Amino acid sequence: KIRKYTVGLQTLKETNEMVAELQIKIKEMQPILDQKSKENAELMIELEHKSKAAAIEEESCKKEAAEAQGIADEVGELRDNCKRDLDEAMPILLKAQKAVSSIDQKSISEIKNFTSPPELVGICLNAVCLLIHKDKKKETWDDAKKMLSNMNFLNMLLEFDSDNIPDKVLERLRTVYLSQPKFNEDDMKRVSVACATILNWVVAIDKYAKVKKIVAPKEKSLKEAEVKLAQVQGELSKKQAALKEVQDTVARLKNNLETSIRNAENLKQKQELAKVQLFRAEKLVSGLADESKRWTKTVETLRADLHDILGNIMVAAATIAYLGPFTASYRNEMIQKWVKRCQDPELNIPVSSNFTLQKVL
Repeated sequence: KIRKYTVGLQTLKETNEMVAELQIKIKEMQPILDQKSKENAELMIELEHKSKAAAIEEESCKKEAAEAQGIADEVGELRDNCKRDLDEAMPILLKAQKAVSSIDQKSISEIKNFTSPPELVGICLNAVCLLIHKDKKKETWDDAKKMLSNMNFLNMLLEFDSDNIPDKVLERLRTVYLSQPKFNEDDMKRVSVACATILNWVVAIDKYAKVKKIVAPKEKSLKEAEVKLAQVQGELSKKQAALKEVQDTVARLKNNLETSIRNAENLKQKQELAKVQLFRAEKLVSGLADESKRWTKTVETLRADLHDILGNIMVAAATIAYLGPFTASYRNEMIQKWVKRCQDPELNIPVSSNFTLQKVL
């Protein structure tokens, strides 16, 4: 019985302690919840601000991307136009260069050995001198022979800078030489096959120059557009990098906010659980408050009875054995004497001072 009541009292004590702990826990949670709510509100404001900034940055990037794409399309169109125009002249020039590379040294020597060259040969080589030297004073047979004697003559033709011929040279080439009726491949072949190849080279250079003059403004526009495109793409890259940084910040803030909200919800749930536990514990403690007092008194009584059990049993046994036939007053008188005798320092037997047979039984 003592153990049963002691366990009950211990349980009530632990419950009271738990109530106190829950009250402290709930009280401590509230400031944290308030702080979390404040932090979440601040995070939401910051997230809203950053999201707006990201939207503005994204819109700006879209505009610049569209501008860059427009310039890229323009560059592509210009490049295609230039290529298309040059494709008309390049095959002719390449064919002429290939033919020039096939001229052997023997053919060149034959031309060079003319003391006085045929008229058409002289016209053709003077035209070459004009293109090479860009000086009408050097359009002579002597200058042509010197040019033919140069071991790099063919390379001079193959590596000729056809992109940068002065306009006055081209004008003289066309008016003085190309305008002549016999300045053609068929007439030249009757005089010199090698010179016919050189003549074709001169004609190809002129055709290329005509196309190049048409293409030059386009190429200029193309270069300008390419420079502008590079600038726009550079600015776009910077904006895209800035946009990515803002978007990363927004994503991080969203993640932080979601984590913070989850933590706050978890804490709120713990607080609510603690409140429920507190309510139940307080209800239990309140309901057993009177029982606690009774159990405490019962435990004290039982412990005292346990302490006095030897003397109580002796007195009870004697009462039953010897005092049955006597009157109640006499029995009470004898019981009091036996209790005092047990309490005598000589015997010092534990016994209840208010011993009654009913209580022992």
